[in-house]
Amino acid sequence: MHVHCQRMGNRRPERSKQVDSKQLQSPNKEQPLHYFVPHEILFLVEHDGKISRQQLASLIKWSNQAFDDADIALPRRLLTFPRTQQRGAFSLVISDVQGIGDDPADLLRLLERLESYLDQSSEGLTLRSISPNWLGSRAPQLIGGGPGAKPIPADPGTGAWQTSAVEVPGAPYHFRHNSNQQQNGRKQPVEVAILDTAPCHHDLVHAYHRWQAEHPLIRSLLQPGGPLRVSYAPYADLVRLADYTIYDHTYQMADHGLFVAGIVHSIAPQAQLRLIEVLNPYGIGDVESIALGLRQLLGRRSRQPLVVNCSLVVNIPSPDELQRLIAQEPAWKWLNAENIQRMRWPLEWICDALHASHIPIVAAAGNDAVGGHRPPARYPAAFDSVLGVGALEEGSDQPTNFSNLADTPVTAGIATFGGGAMQSVAIPDRGILGIYIGNFPDGEPNDRGWAWWAGTSFATPVISGMLASLISQGATPDQALQQLRDAETATTAAGEEFVLVEQG
Repeated sequence: MHVHCQRMGNRRPERSKQVDSKQLQSPNKEQPLHYFVPHEILFLVEHDGKISRQQLASLIKWSNQAFDDADIALPRRLLTFPRTQQRGAFSLVISDVQGIGDDPADLLRLLERLESYLDQSSEGLTLRSISPNWLGSRAPQLIGGGPGAKPIPADPGTGAWQTSAVEVPGAPYHFRHNSNQQQNGRKQPVEVAILDTAPCHHDLVHAYHRWQAEHPLIRSLLQPGGPLRVSYAPYADLVRLADYTIYDHTYQMADHGLFVAGIVHSIAPQAQLRLIEVLNPYGIGDVESIALGLRQLLGRRSRQPLVVNCSLVVNIPSPDELQRLIAQEPAWKWLNAENIQRMRWPLEWICDALHASHIPIVAAAGNDAVGGHRPPARYPAAFDSVLGVGALEEGSDQPTNFSNLADTPVTAGIATFGGGAMQSVAIPDRGILGIYIGNFPDGEPNDRGWAWWAGTSFATPVISGMLASLISQGATPDQALQQLRDAETATTAAGEEFVLVEQG
C-alpha cells in the first residue's frame, strides 16, 4: 500500500464535535510516497499496570540521550492494554519528533540509533519496540490504490434482483452460502464492530429520509433505533491525518464503512452493528487511530459475543517490499526481518489481547495482486490472532485479479466472494452490490443509493456476517469459525479454504 503525503499549509476545518468529510479536501498534486507519518515515533513498553508522568518523562529523557540533532517531545497520547496470559500491561506511547525534516529517511536514521535501547528497563518500564506510526487504509492496491476497484452506480431494480429471496425484508438481493448450520435453538445477541470510515451523522439522516421508501437496506439499517450506531473519531485525529491520500484514490470514501456494514447486515440482520471511525474520509488511518478503535472494544462492559471486522491494512513492509525499499533508499538498510517484526508488535499485541478475550478479528488480506502474482497478506490479516480473508470471483474458487493471499500461512485464511474489477473499476453485475450514499468518484450522480464495489474489503464482511449469524444461533465464536471452515472442504489453488457465496 502506498500513500501520498502532502502538507496542506495552515488550512484546517472549523472545529466541531464531528467533522464533515466535505471539509477535508483531497490533495490535487502527487507527492512522495510514505509508509509512515514522518515526524512521529511509537514506543511499546511493558510495565506493572500503571504509568506515571514521571515514568513517561524519564522514558523520553532516556531516549533523547541517543542523539543531539533531534528532540522527542513529551508523549501526546498514551494507550494502555492488559497483557495477555500474564500479569501486568503494555502501553503504546506516541510522541512527536522535532528537529528532523519531512524526508522519511530522517526518522529511520533516528530509529536506528535507538535500537540498542530495546529490552532495557528504566523506572519500571521495559522497552520492547520502537517504530514509526505506520500509515493504514482501507485494503488498498499498489497499482490503482483504494480497495480492489472504484465504486460505480448500480440499479438493482432490474433483472433477477426483483425476484430474489431475501434476509432483510424487501431487499433486492441476498447472499447464498452453505455455512448456516442450525444450532441448539438458543438465540443470543451478537455485536459486530466495524473499524473503518464513517459518513457524518447528517449524511446518514439525509440518506434515510431521501431513500428509505424505495431502499429496503437503508430503511432497515439506518432507521431510528435501528441496528447501526456510529462511534466517531476525535476531531484532532481527523485533522492530523488530513494530509494523506491513497495513490490514485483521492476521492472521498466515507461510504466504505457503511458499505461494509450493509453487507454484514444483509447476512446477519439480527446483529447489532457498531461502526467505529478509525479512517478519515479519504480512507487513511494509522496505528494510533486503529489502536484507539480496538481499545474501545477491550474496555466495553457488554458480555455479549463480539466479532471485529477490519476491512483495512497497515502499511508495514513485507520482506520483498523491504528489499525494494533498501534499493531505493539506503536509510532502510539497517532494517531486517527481526526488527521489522518488532515494529509490528504494537498492533499485534493488541490483536492478541482481543483474541485472548475470545473476540475474533476478521481482516482484509489486501488488493496488491498484479499480473497473476498474489503477494502475501497484509497486516493485521497476517497476524496469528487474526483471520485473513481473500477475494474470489462470484460462485467460483478463482481469486480475483486484485486479491492478495488470504493469510500467513496461506492455509490459515479463508477466501470468499469479493466482487469483480477491471482496470481498478468495479464491473457491473460482477461486483458486490451495496449501500452507497455519497458522490461517485467520476462525478456521476447518485440517484439510487446503490453501488457496485469490489475488494478484499468487501469479502471480509461476508465472513464477519457469517460468523455473527452462526453465533446468533447459539454457537461460540470458536464453534462458529469451525463450522464456517467445515461448510466447504475444498481449497483454492494456493491452499486457502474458501466459502462459495453468490449474491443475487
